[in-house]
Amino acid sequence: MFHLRSLLRLPHSNTLFRKHSKVFFSLSRSNSMLNESAKFIKHRNDNIIQSPEDKRSYRGLELNNGLKVLLISDPKTDKAAASLDVSAGHMMDPWNMPGLAHFCEHMLFLGTKKYPKDNEYQSYLVAHGGNSNAYTSTDHTNYHFDVAPEFLGGALDRFAQFFIEPLFTVNATEREVNAVDSEMRGNLQSDSWRDYQLERHLSNPKHDYNKFGTGTRKTLLDDVLARGDDPREALLQFYQNHYSANLMALCIMGKESLDELQEAYVPTFASIENKNLEKIVWKEHPYTATELGYRVNVVPVKDLRSINFCFPLPDLQEYYTSNPGHYIGHLLGHEASGSLLSELKKHGWVNTLTAGPRTAARGFWFFNIDVEVTESGLGHVDDIAQLVFEYISLVRNEGVQEWIHRECENLNKIEFRFKDKEQPMNLTTYLASALQLYPMEDVMFGPYRMDHYKPELVYMVLDQLRPDNMLMTVTSKRFCNAVNSAEPWYGTCYRKKPLGKEFLERCQGNGGADGSSKFKLPDPNAFIPTDFTLTDCTQPTKLPRLLTGEPGDEDPMARVWYKKDDEFLTPKTVVRLLLRSPLTNSSPGRMVEAHLYSELVFDALNEHAYNAMLAGLKYSVISTLDGMQINVSGYSEKLPVLLSSIVDKMLSLKVEPTTFDRLKERFIRRLRNFDMEPPYQQSMYYSTLLLSDRTWSKKELLREAVGLKIEMIDDFKRMLFSEMHIEALVFGNASEQNARDILNQTKSAILEKMHPKPLLASQVTRNREVKLQKGKTFVFEAQNTVHPNSAIEMILQVGLQESRLNMLLELLVQILNEPCFHQLRTVEQLGKYINNKLTFSSFRDLHI
Repeated sequence: MFHLRSLLRLPHSNTLFRKHSKVFFSLSRSNSMLNESAKFIKHRNDNIIQSPEDKRSYRGLELNNGLKVLLISDPKTDKAAASLDVSAGHMMDPWNMPGLAHFCEHMLFLGTKKYPKDNEYQSYLVAHGGNSNAYTSTDHTNYHFDVAPEFLGGALDRFAQFFIEPLFTVNATEREVNAVDSEMRGNLQSDSWRDYQLERHLSNPKHDYNKFGTGTRKTLLDDVLARGDDPREALLQFYQNHYSANLMALCIMGKESLDELQEAYVPTFASIENKNLEKIVWKEHPYTATELGYRVNVVPVKDLRSINFCFPLPDLQEYYTSNPGHYIGHLLGHEASGSLLSELKKHGWVNTLTAGPRTAARGFWFFNIDVEVTESGLGHVDDIAQLVFEYISLVRNEGVQEWIHRECENLNKIEFRFKDKEQPMNLTTYLASALQLYPMEDVMFGPYRMDHYKPELVYMVLDQLRPDNMLMTVTSKRFCNAVNSAEPWYGTCYRKKPLGKEFLERCQGNGGADGSSKFKLPDPNAFIPTDFTLTDCTQPTKLPRLLTGEPGDEDPMARVWYKKDDEFLTPKTVVRLLLRSPLTNSSPGRMVEAHLYSELVFDALNEHAYNAMLAGLKYSVISTLDGMQINVSGYSEKLPVLLSSIVDKMLSLKVEPTTFDRLKERFIRRLRNFDMEPPYQQSMYYSTLLLSDRTWSKKELLREAVGLKIEMIDDFKRMLFSEMHIEALVFGNASEQNARDILNQTKSAILEKMHPKPLLASQVTRNREVKLQKGKTFVFEAQNTVHPNSAIEMILQVGLQESRLNMLLELLVQILNEPCFHQLRTVEQLGKYINNKLTFSSFRDLHI
């Protein structure tokens, strides 16, 4: 799979994008309205390029204090939102105070001169239907919130004070350091956090990338006091040295017009001081020849098996209109026949593969190839590496193909044009950070651009993907007794050794230069849609309606629900097909068989359906309590073709022993890894297990999975299709006839090959929940020996589902969120994860 982690890459075409220009019908009114804010504005940009399907309005501003601002007007939004991004991250931490940038992020929430109460901001948001969060990255920190639209002004005034006059009180400083420490302890046994910190630890020890970014009580308080320094003074100094209006970008979305947004909120943020600070760019890469050319064997917490090939790259941001990393990631991460993954799977060595560039910080990037290997694959690490470099050589030897570049550009172009409408807080968070990377005009579609075809840039990136220019990390429990070092912050055990001359020579593959390659570049993608016609909506309805199964149209085998999209108006359709059967959850053994069957179907489809996924079609085959469910969504034109392929594969599946062993082994590892999940996730699992009528424990499933035989899958498939009922839901850009055709084609394919009987009414099981006795309290305790933290979950069973109760409970959760979080997390410092939620079943349960 092509994988960009935090990176996005998208296209430009004047035929598919529009520039927003505000037309002032009443110039005198508009000019007078904007007089107050105009004095704060240096530049205004009404040429933000956006999708023609996007009905929101956009305006870019640069204020006199250097702050970049993007305003978004959406009269139909049910939430207003804002985000401010500052170019200050934990790579700016002092070497003797790791975590200071992160600590500063925490502290800004806890009182300002204008609003001194430490929970004023949070209380205001929660009281008006809002939420907030923030994150600290290597080179920037982002703050964001949403709120009911009519209360945007009050929220923004409180928010702006973070960057005008925060307090950093002594009491809050000493208290909040415990929250940072709790966050660190909560991540101690997380393999993703451990891997990331190990990558930094192995970099140039004199480079800022080598720092530890989260912080602990020891680094932020105890060690500081021991040196005779003042933690609060360090916070003030960091804020003074790195928080400046000219390093900030702000995005605001509201119901108001662009003029109203500008007039109401620009003056407040114009008050942020411009200290004329220079934006730091790291021109030296943290991985040089000294740090490269090594294999690192790593011991994980969970039973994970993977190989990571990591290559240093220069900063590719300036080449965003060509996007050379996307081209290479697209080919290396492809999964169709002839791909690198396809060949590795044939050997039984690999389950998944992702590839692509990723940003690290301003000035340097990485290119990563991540491979999840099997137990067998661990014995063939060098063979896998050889095949990786053979495929890289193939890409180089075949030459950069303009048709592939243009196909990627076209796919991105379609994705940008018809992308789903983003949630306000998600959109403003992304755009505030994007303002730091792209010109104002390109802030919306810059990540999608590939309109400049420059093969020399692709070759430049390919030249970096060499075995001698790589850090290869192999992760497995197998190395437990063969390590000699430990990363100091998380304690990750590892062993580092040179790759060696023999390995490097072996990986200098010719990639088919002599015509012997087992690989090939992908064929043109036949799933790319060309017809975006919308079907007519002749009978709008609020809810799906039954097209079959009504009196006079009964079908004991199947029925379909249908709703035409009359709101989003995109050429996309969603299909849910439930092959209802009591078999899938009748016992732990059947549940295991159902899960493996769905995994085998998905794996068998992969080479054919990967192109469909690239072309905007999503699909899954999952086992549920009620049967096997097929989910397909995406562009309407090619969706029936993919759905037909899925049904055919389910009916004709032939299980290869190598594939069965590979997927069974992965399933068993996942079950065993449950013991290493964080306590709060385990508590959620146990609450479901205790209250649900038909749920099997991980231990019961593991026992059955270990004894699973390949012939059991064939037996399960035969029994699954011997008795069933087909229930379909078709929603989106589809006609009634389309919905009927989908059901009939599915039903005909199943009847033709398997001849099932319809289910009797008594065979249709219902999900039930245990009813707790009124006035009784029950306690369940479970042990977790892996994590230093614990979790407590309190479940209050309220009553049967009904609309009024649901509404009241949703309101109660909103009311409880802030005082619960403030008291338990901020005041009492009891933990990082404090949450209230509701669960949906026959009962409504309140979880704290």
